[in-house]
Amino acid sequence: MLVLNNHCQICEHHDHCHKQAVEDDNLSLLSGINEAQIVRLNGKGIFTVNQLSYTFRLRKKPKRAQHSSPAHHFSLRALALRETKVFVHGSPAATYPPGPRIYLDIEGTPQSQSYYLIGVITSHDGHEGRATFWSDTSSEPDQLRMFGDFLDHLAQYPVYSLLHFGKYEPTALRRIRVRMTEPYKRQIDEALARSIDILRVIGSCIYFPTYSNSLKEIARFLGYRWSGPLVSGLKTVVWRDRWLTDHDPFPKAMLVQYNYEGCTALKGVAEFIEKIVAAGCSDASQDRHGVHVASTSTLGTEKNEWQWYGPTDYALEDFRTINRLAYFDYQRDRVFARSQRKYIRSLGKQKRVSIKPNKTITLRAAKCPVCHSRNIEALTRASHDIIDLKFMSAGNKRWITRFKSWRYRCDHCGNRFVLISFQRCRKIPKYGRGVISWCIYQLLVGGQNINRIHRSLLDLFGLRLPNAAVYLFKGGAGEYFKTGYEKILKDLLRGKLLHIDETTISLQKDKGYVWVLASTDSVYFFYRTSREGSFRLAARWLWKA
Repeated sequence: MLVLNNHCQICEHHDHCHKQAVEDDNLSLLSGINEAQIVRLNGKGIFTVNQLSYTFRLRKKPKRAQHSSPAHHFSLRALALRETKVFVHGSPAATYPPGPRIYLDIEGTPQSQSYYLIGVITSHDGHEGRATFWSDTSSEPDQLRMFGDFLDHLAQYPVYSLLHFGKYEPTALRRIRVRMTEPYKRQIDEALARSIDILRVIGSCIYFPTYSNSLKEIARFLGYRWSGPLVSGLKTVVWRDRWLTDHDPFPKAMLVQYNYEGCTALKGVAEFIEKIVAAGCSDASQDRHGVHVASTSTLGTEKNEWQWYGPTDYALEDFRTINRLAYFDYQRDRVFARSQRKYIRSLGKQKRVSIKPNKTITLRAAKCPVCHSRNIEALTRASHDIIDLKFMSAGNKRWITRFKSWRYRCDHCGNRFVLISFQRCRKIPKYGRGVISWCIYQLLVGGQNINRIHRSLLDLFGLRLPNAAVYLFKGGAGEYFKTGYEKILKDLLRGKLLHIDETTISLQKDKGYVWVLASTDSVYFFYRTSREGSFRLAARWLWKA
């Protein structure tokens, strides 16, 4: 199965595979869709982008999801491609503060994480200005000088908005901030506070008829073009190397022109988004680019949509019979539920499970701990349960140990006390190691989430644990294995053979990297937010030591 991925941009067969994908109308043309989602859609009989475009339905947002992050609808992007329209879904926040607008585009080298070109376009009161900041070398002083000139350019505007596309520019400012002086650090903090990410404004609210939300695809759809031999960010790396080798003015001129055209495209996209959001969108609205803009709220009112009322026209008469019988079964279940009062009372109520202890330990006091008098009186009873699982060869069993005692009062001296041995028992955690181990095993080996583990404890063992308790088991297990975790690392660093590798993991809002250190008999995992290998210097020093 042909599936385009992130590595296709640097592959020599990119043009051939992309051409084949366009001919097949392959689902992997949609940026962000993974192979698992494609397989799931194929199981539903959806194999092309055009087929996917017919599956979008406007649904009301649940009340519980009012504050959740909006989801990206690949079906709506496919619909935008089919109809060549820009769809506005929801309410995008595209209002910019008053004052000058500065459109920023930074060029850099990913391998060395260095930056060599900063381009800005300043727009204010109908006037437009252009500024370019260049670094002749990849040395740190030259980069600091370039960013210092850029910050001095920003300092002439007391109030401004810094617009960029994506996370590359804010990441560059944060990285360079560490090496700048204190006044420049404050300027960078102020610039980051005033920065507006146009890609985040687009987000899941504005769907262009493009396969991705990249600046080049959106700008080309709006009519912006890149002149010259540079058409992608990957080629700029090669031309930067040519400049560092020959110092030929032609590569520098092409890089500056490429950067300026990127700023111009960013300005056009930002103004387009602001215009359609401010004017409101209807199916008949058009921009000066001749682009049709429509709101997803109008999709349900179109005449060619599915008829909500009236008799259903089935493709086969057997479908009509199946639907009629299924509706009869549904009604029969509803009538049965309403006729049985016992069944009605049990609906919506969870059955209470009485937990009886498997073992009871009674602790009694013989005398007062203060005056040692035996004339003591038992007042109220106190108990402490330890919930655990007992593992046997034939299966698992719920095992609850109950410690029982009383609160006493001495008739001789009036002292009120509780047995010290019972106080020690109450310090024992409520949940034993067996139930914690079972939950961690189901989480890591069984691949179940916390909600399913919580439900399994209730269904299999009758244990109704609080939701927060199962979450805390992970922290408790981590503390328990912390000593062994550190010992594995020390043994690996003291060994003679060490294999190191990393793999990418996807998180909710970002992605991270899990590094693996392995020897012939031990493995050590740890998490990092980037591929930076600075930790390896410390590991190498410990290894030599």
